[in-house]
Amino acid sequence: MNAQIKNLTVRSEFKAEAVIDWIKIVISTSKATQFQHLQSKLRRILDLPVDAAEIFVSPISAGAGNTSNRFEITFHDEIANNWHSLDQIILQLGQRFELSEEPEVSAIEIALDFYCRNANNTGLAELTHRLQTSLAGIATKGSNPRQFDFWNKQNVFLTPESEINSTMNLRTGNKPDLISWQIYRKTTDNNGRHLGSSQHRARAEFTVRGSQLASYLGNIHKTVKLSEIKDFEFAKLAELLHFRRLKPIDEITSGKNKYFRYAINKLANQIRHSMLLYPLGYRAYRRDPRTAQPRNKGLHEMLQHSRHSVADDDLNKTVRVKLRNLTKSFSTKK
Repeated sequence: MNAQIKNLTVRSEFKAEAVIDWIKIVISTSKATQFQHLQSKLRRILDLPVDAAEIFVSPISAGAGNTSNRFEITFHDEIANNWHSLDQIILQLGQRFELSEEPEVSAIEIALDFYCRNANNTGLAELTHRLQTSLAGIATKGSNPRQFDFWNKQNVFLTPESEINSTMNLRTGNKPDLISWQIYRKTTDNNGRHLGSSQHRARAEFTVRGSQLASYLGNIHKTVKLSEIKDFEFAKLAELLHFRRLKPIDEITSGKNKYFRYAINKLANQIRHSMLLYPLGYRAYRRDPRTAQPRNKGLHEMLQHSRHSVADDDLNKTVRVKLRNLTKSFSTKK
C-alpha cells in the first residue's frame, strides 16, 4: 500500500472541495423563552419539515420551565456555507424574538472532501489511509487518538502497535476540546442514508471552538461575532489540517549507530510509517550559541513537527487553495 500512497497525486486524481459542515451560533433574547418556539420559527423561516436536520436549537443554562435567554443554534450544509443566508435568518428571527446582543459564533466545523475523478473510485481507500497516517503536529499528540469501529459501535484506541484502518473513522481530540479532528471515508449522509457512489469521498474535517476560533480573528475578547466572519480568511486555519510524512529511514539514521538504526527501522515498520503514531523527533534541547550553555535550564522544548518528517506539499497546498476558495464562496453567495 505504501507504494500506491506515495505515487498518488491529489491534484490530478481527485477533485477537492472545502465546505463548512456546520456552524453554531449563540443568540441572546431580551425575554426568556423555550427552545421549541425558536426552532418552530426557524422552520417557518426556512420552510423546512418538522424533522429537518438542517437546524437544531439548544438552550444554554435553562431555568424554570426550561426557559432561557441564550440559545445555541446549529446550522448545517448549504445554510452554514452562506454568510448572507445566516445573517438574514438571524435578522428575521430577531423580528420575532428581540435580541439583546449581537449573535456570536461558538464553533465551526470545516471539512475537506476529496472526490475521485474516476467513476469506480479507485484510490479512495488509499487516499483515506494517507490522510489518516499523515495528520501531524503537536496538537494531535496526546489528544486521545482513536478509530471508531462502525460495525461494533466502539472506539479502538491507538498505540504504537496499532494499524491504521482506513475503513474506520480516525478521531483525535474530544467534543469539549477547542480543536478536534476526524478523517474517514464518507459514504452516508447525516441521517445514515447511503450516498450514491459519485458522492463517496475521503473527508478530513476539524472543529474549532470558542477562544481558539477567536484567536484566529485576533479577537482579544475571546468571542466571535457573526459579523466578524463574513470576510474571514479561512486559509488561516490551514495549519489545523497539516499533513507530513516520514523522511526516508536512511536519511533519519544517517551517521547514527547500529542500535539507533535498528530501533528506528523497527518502529517505522511497526507503525507502518504513520506520522500520527510516530513519537520521536519532537523534543529539542537548545544551547546559547554565544556561551554554549543550555537554554531553558536544560529542559527540552516541544517542536511543532517531528524533525524526522517532511511536509506533504501535495496535500497541504490543496488544503490552502480550497480554504481560500471557501472564503470567496462563503462571503459572496446571495
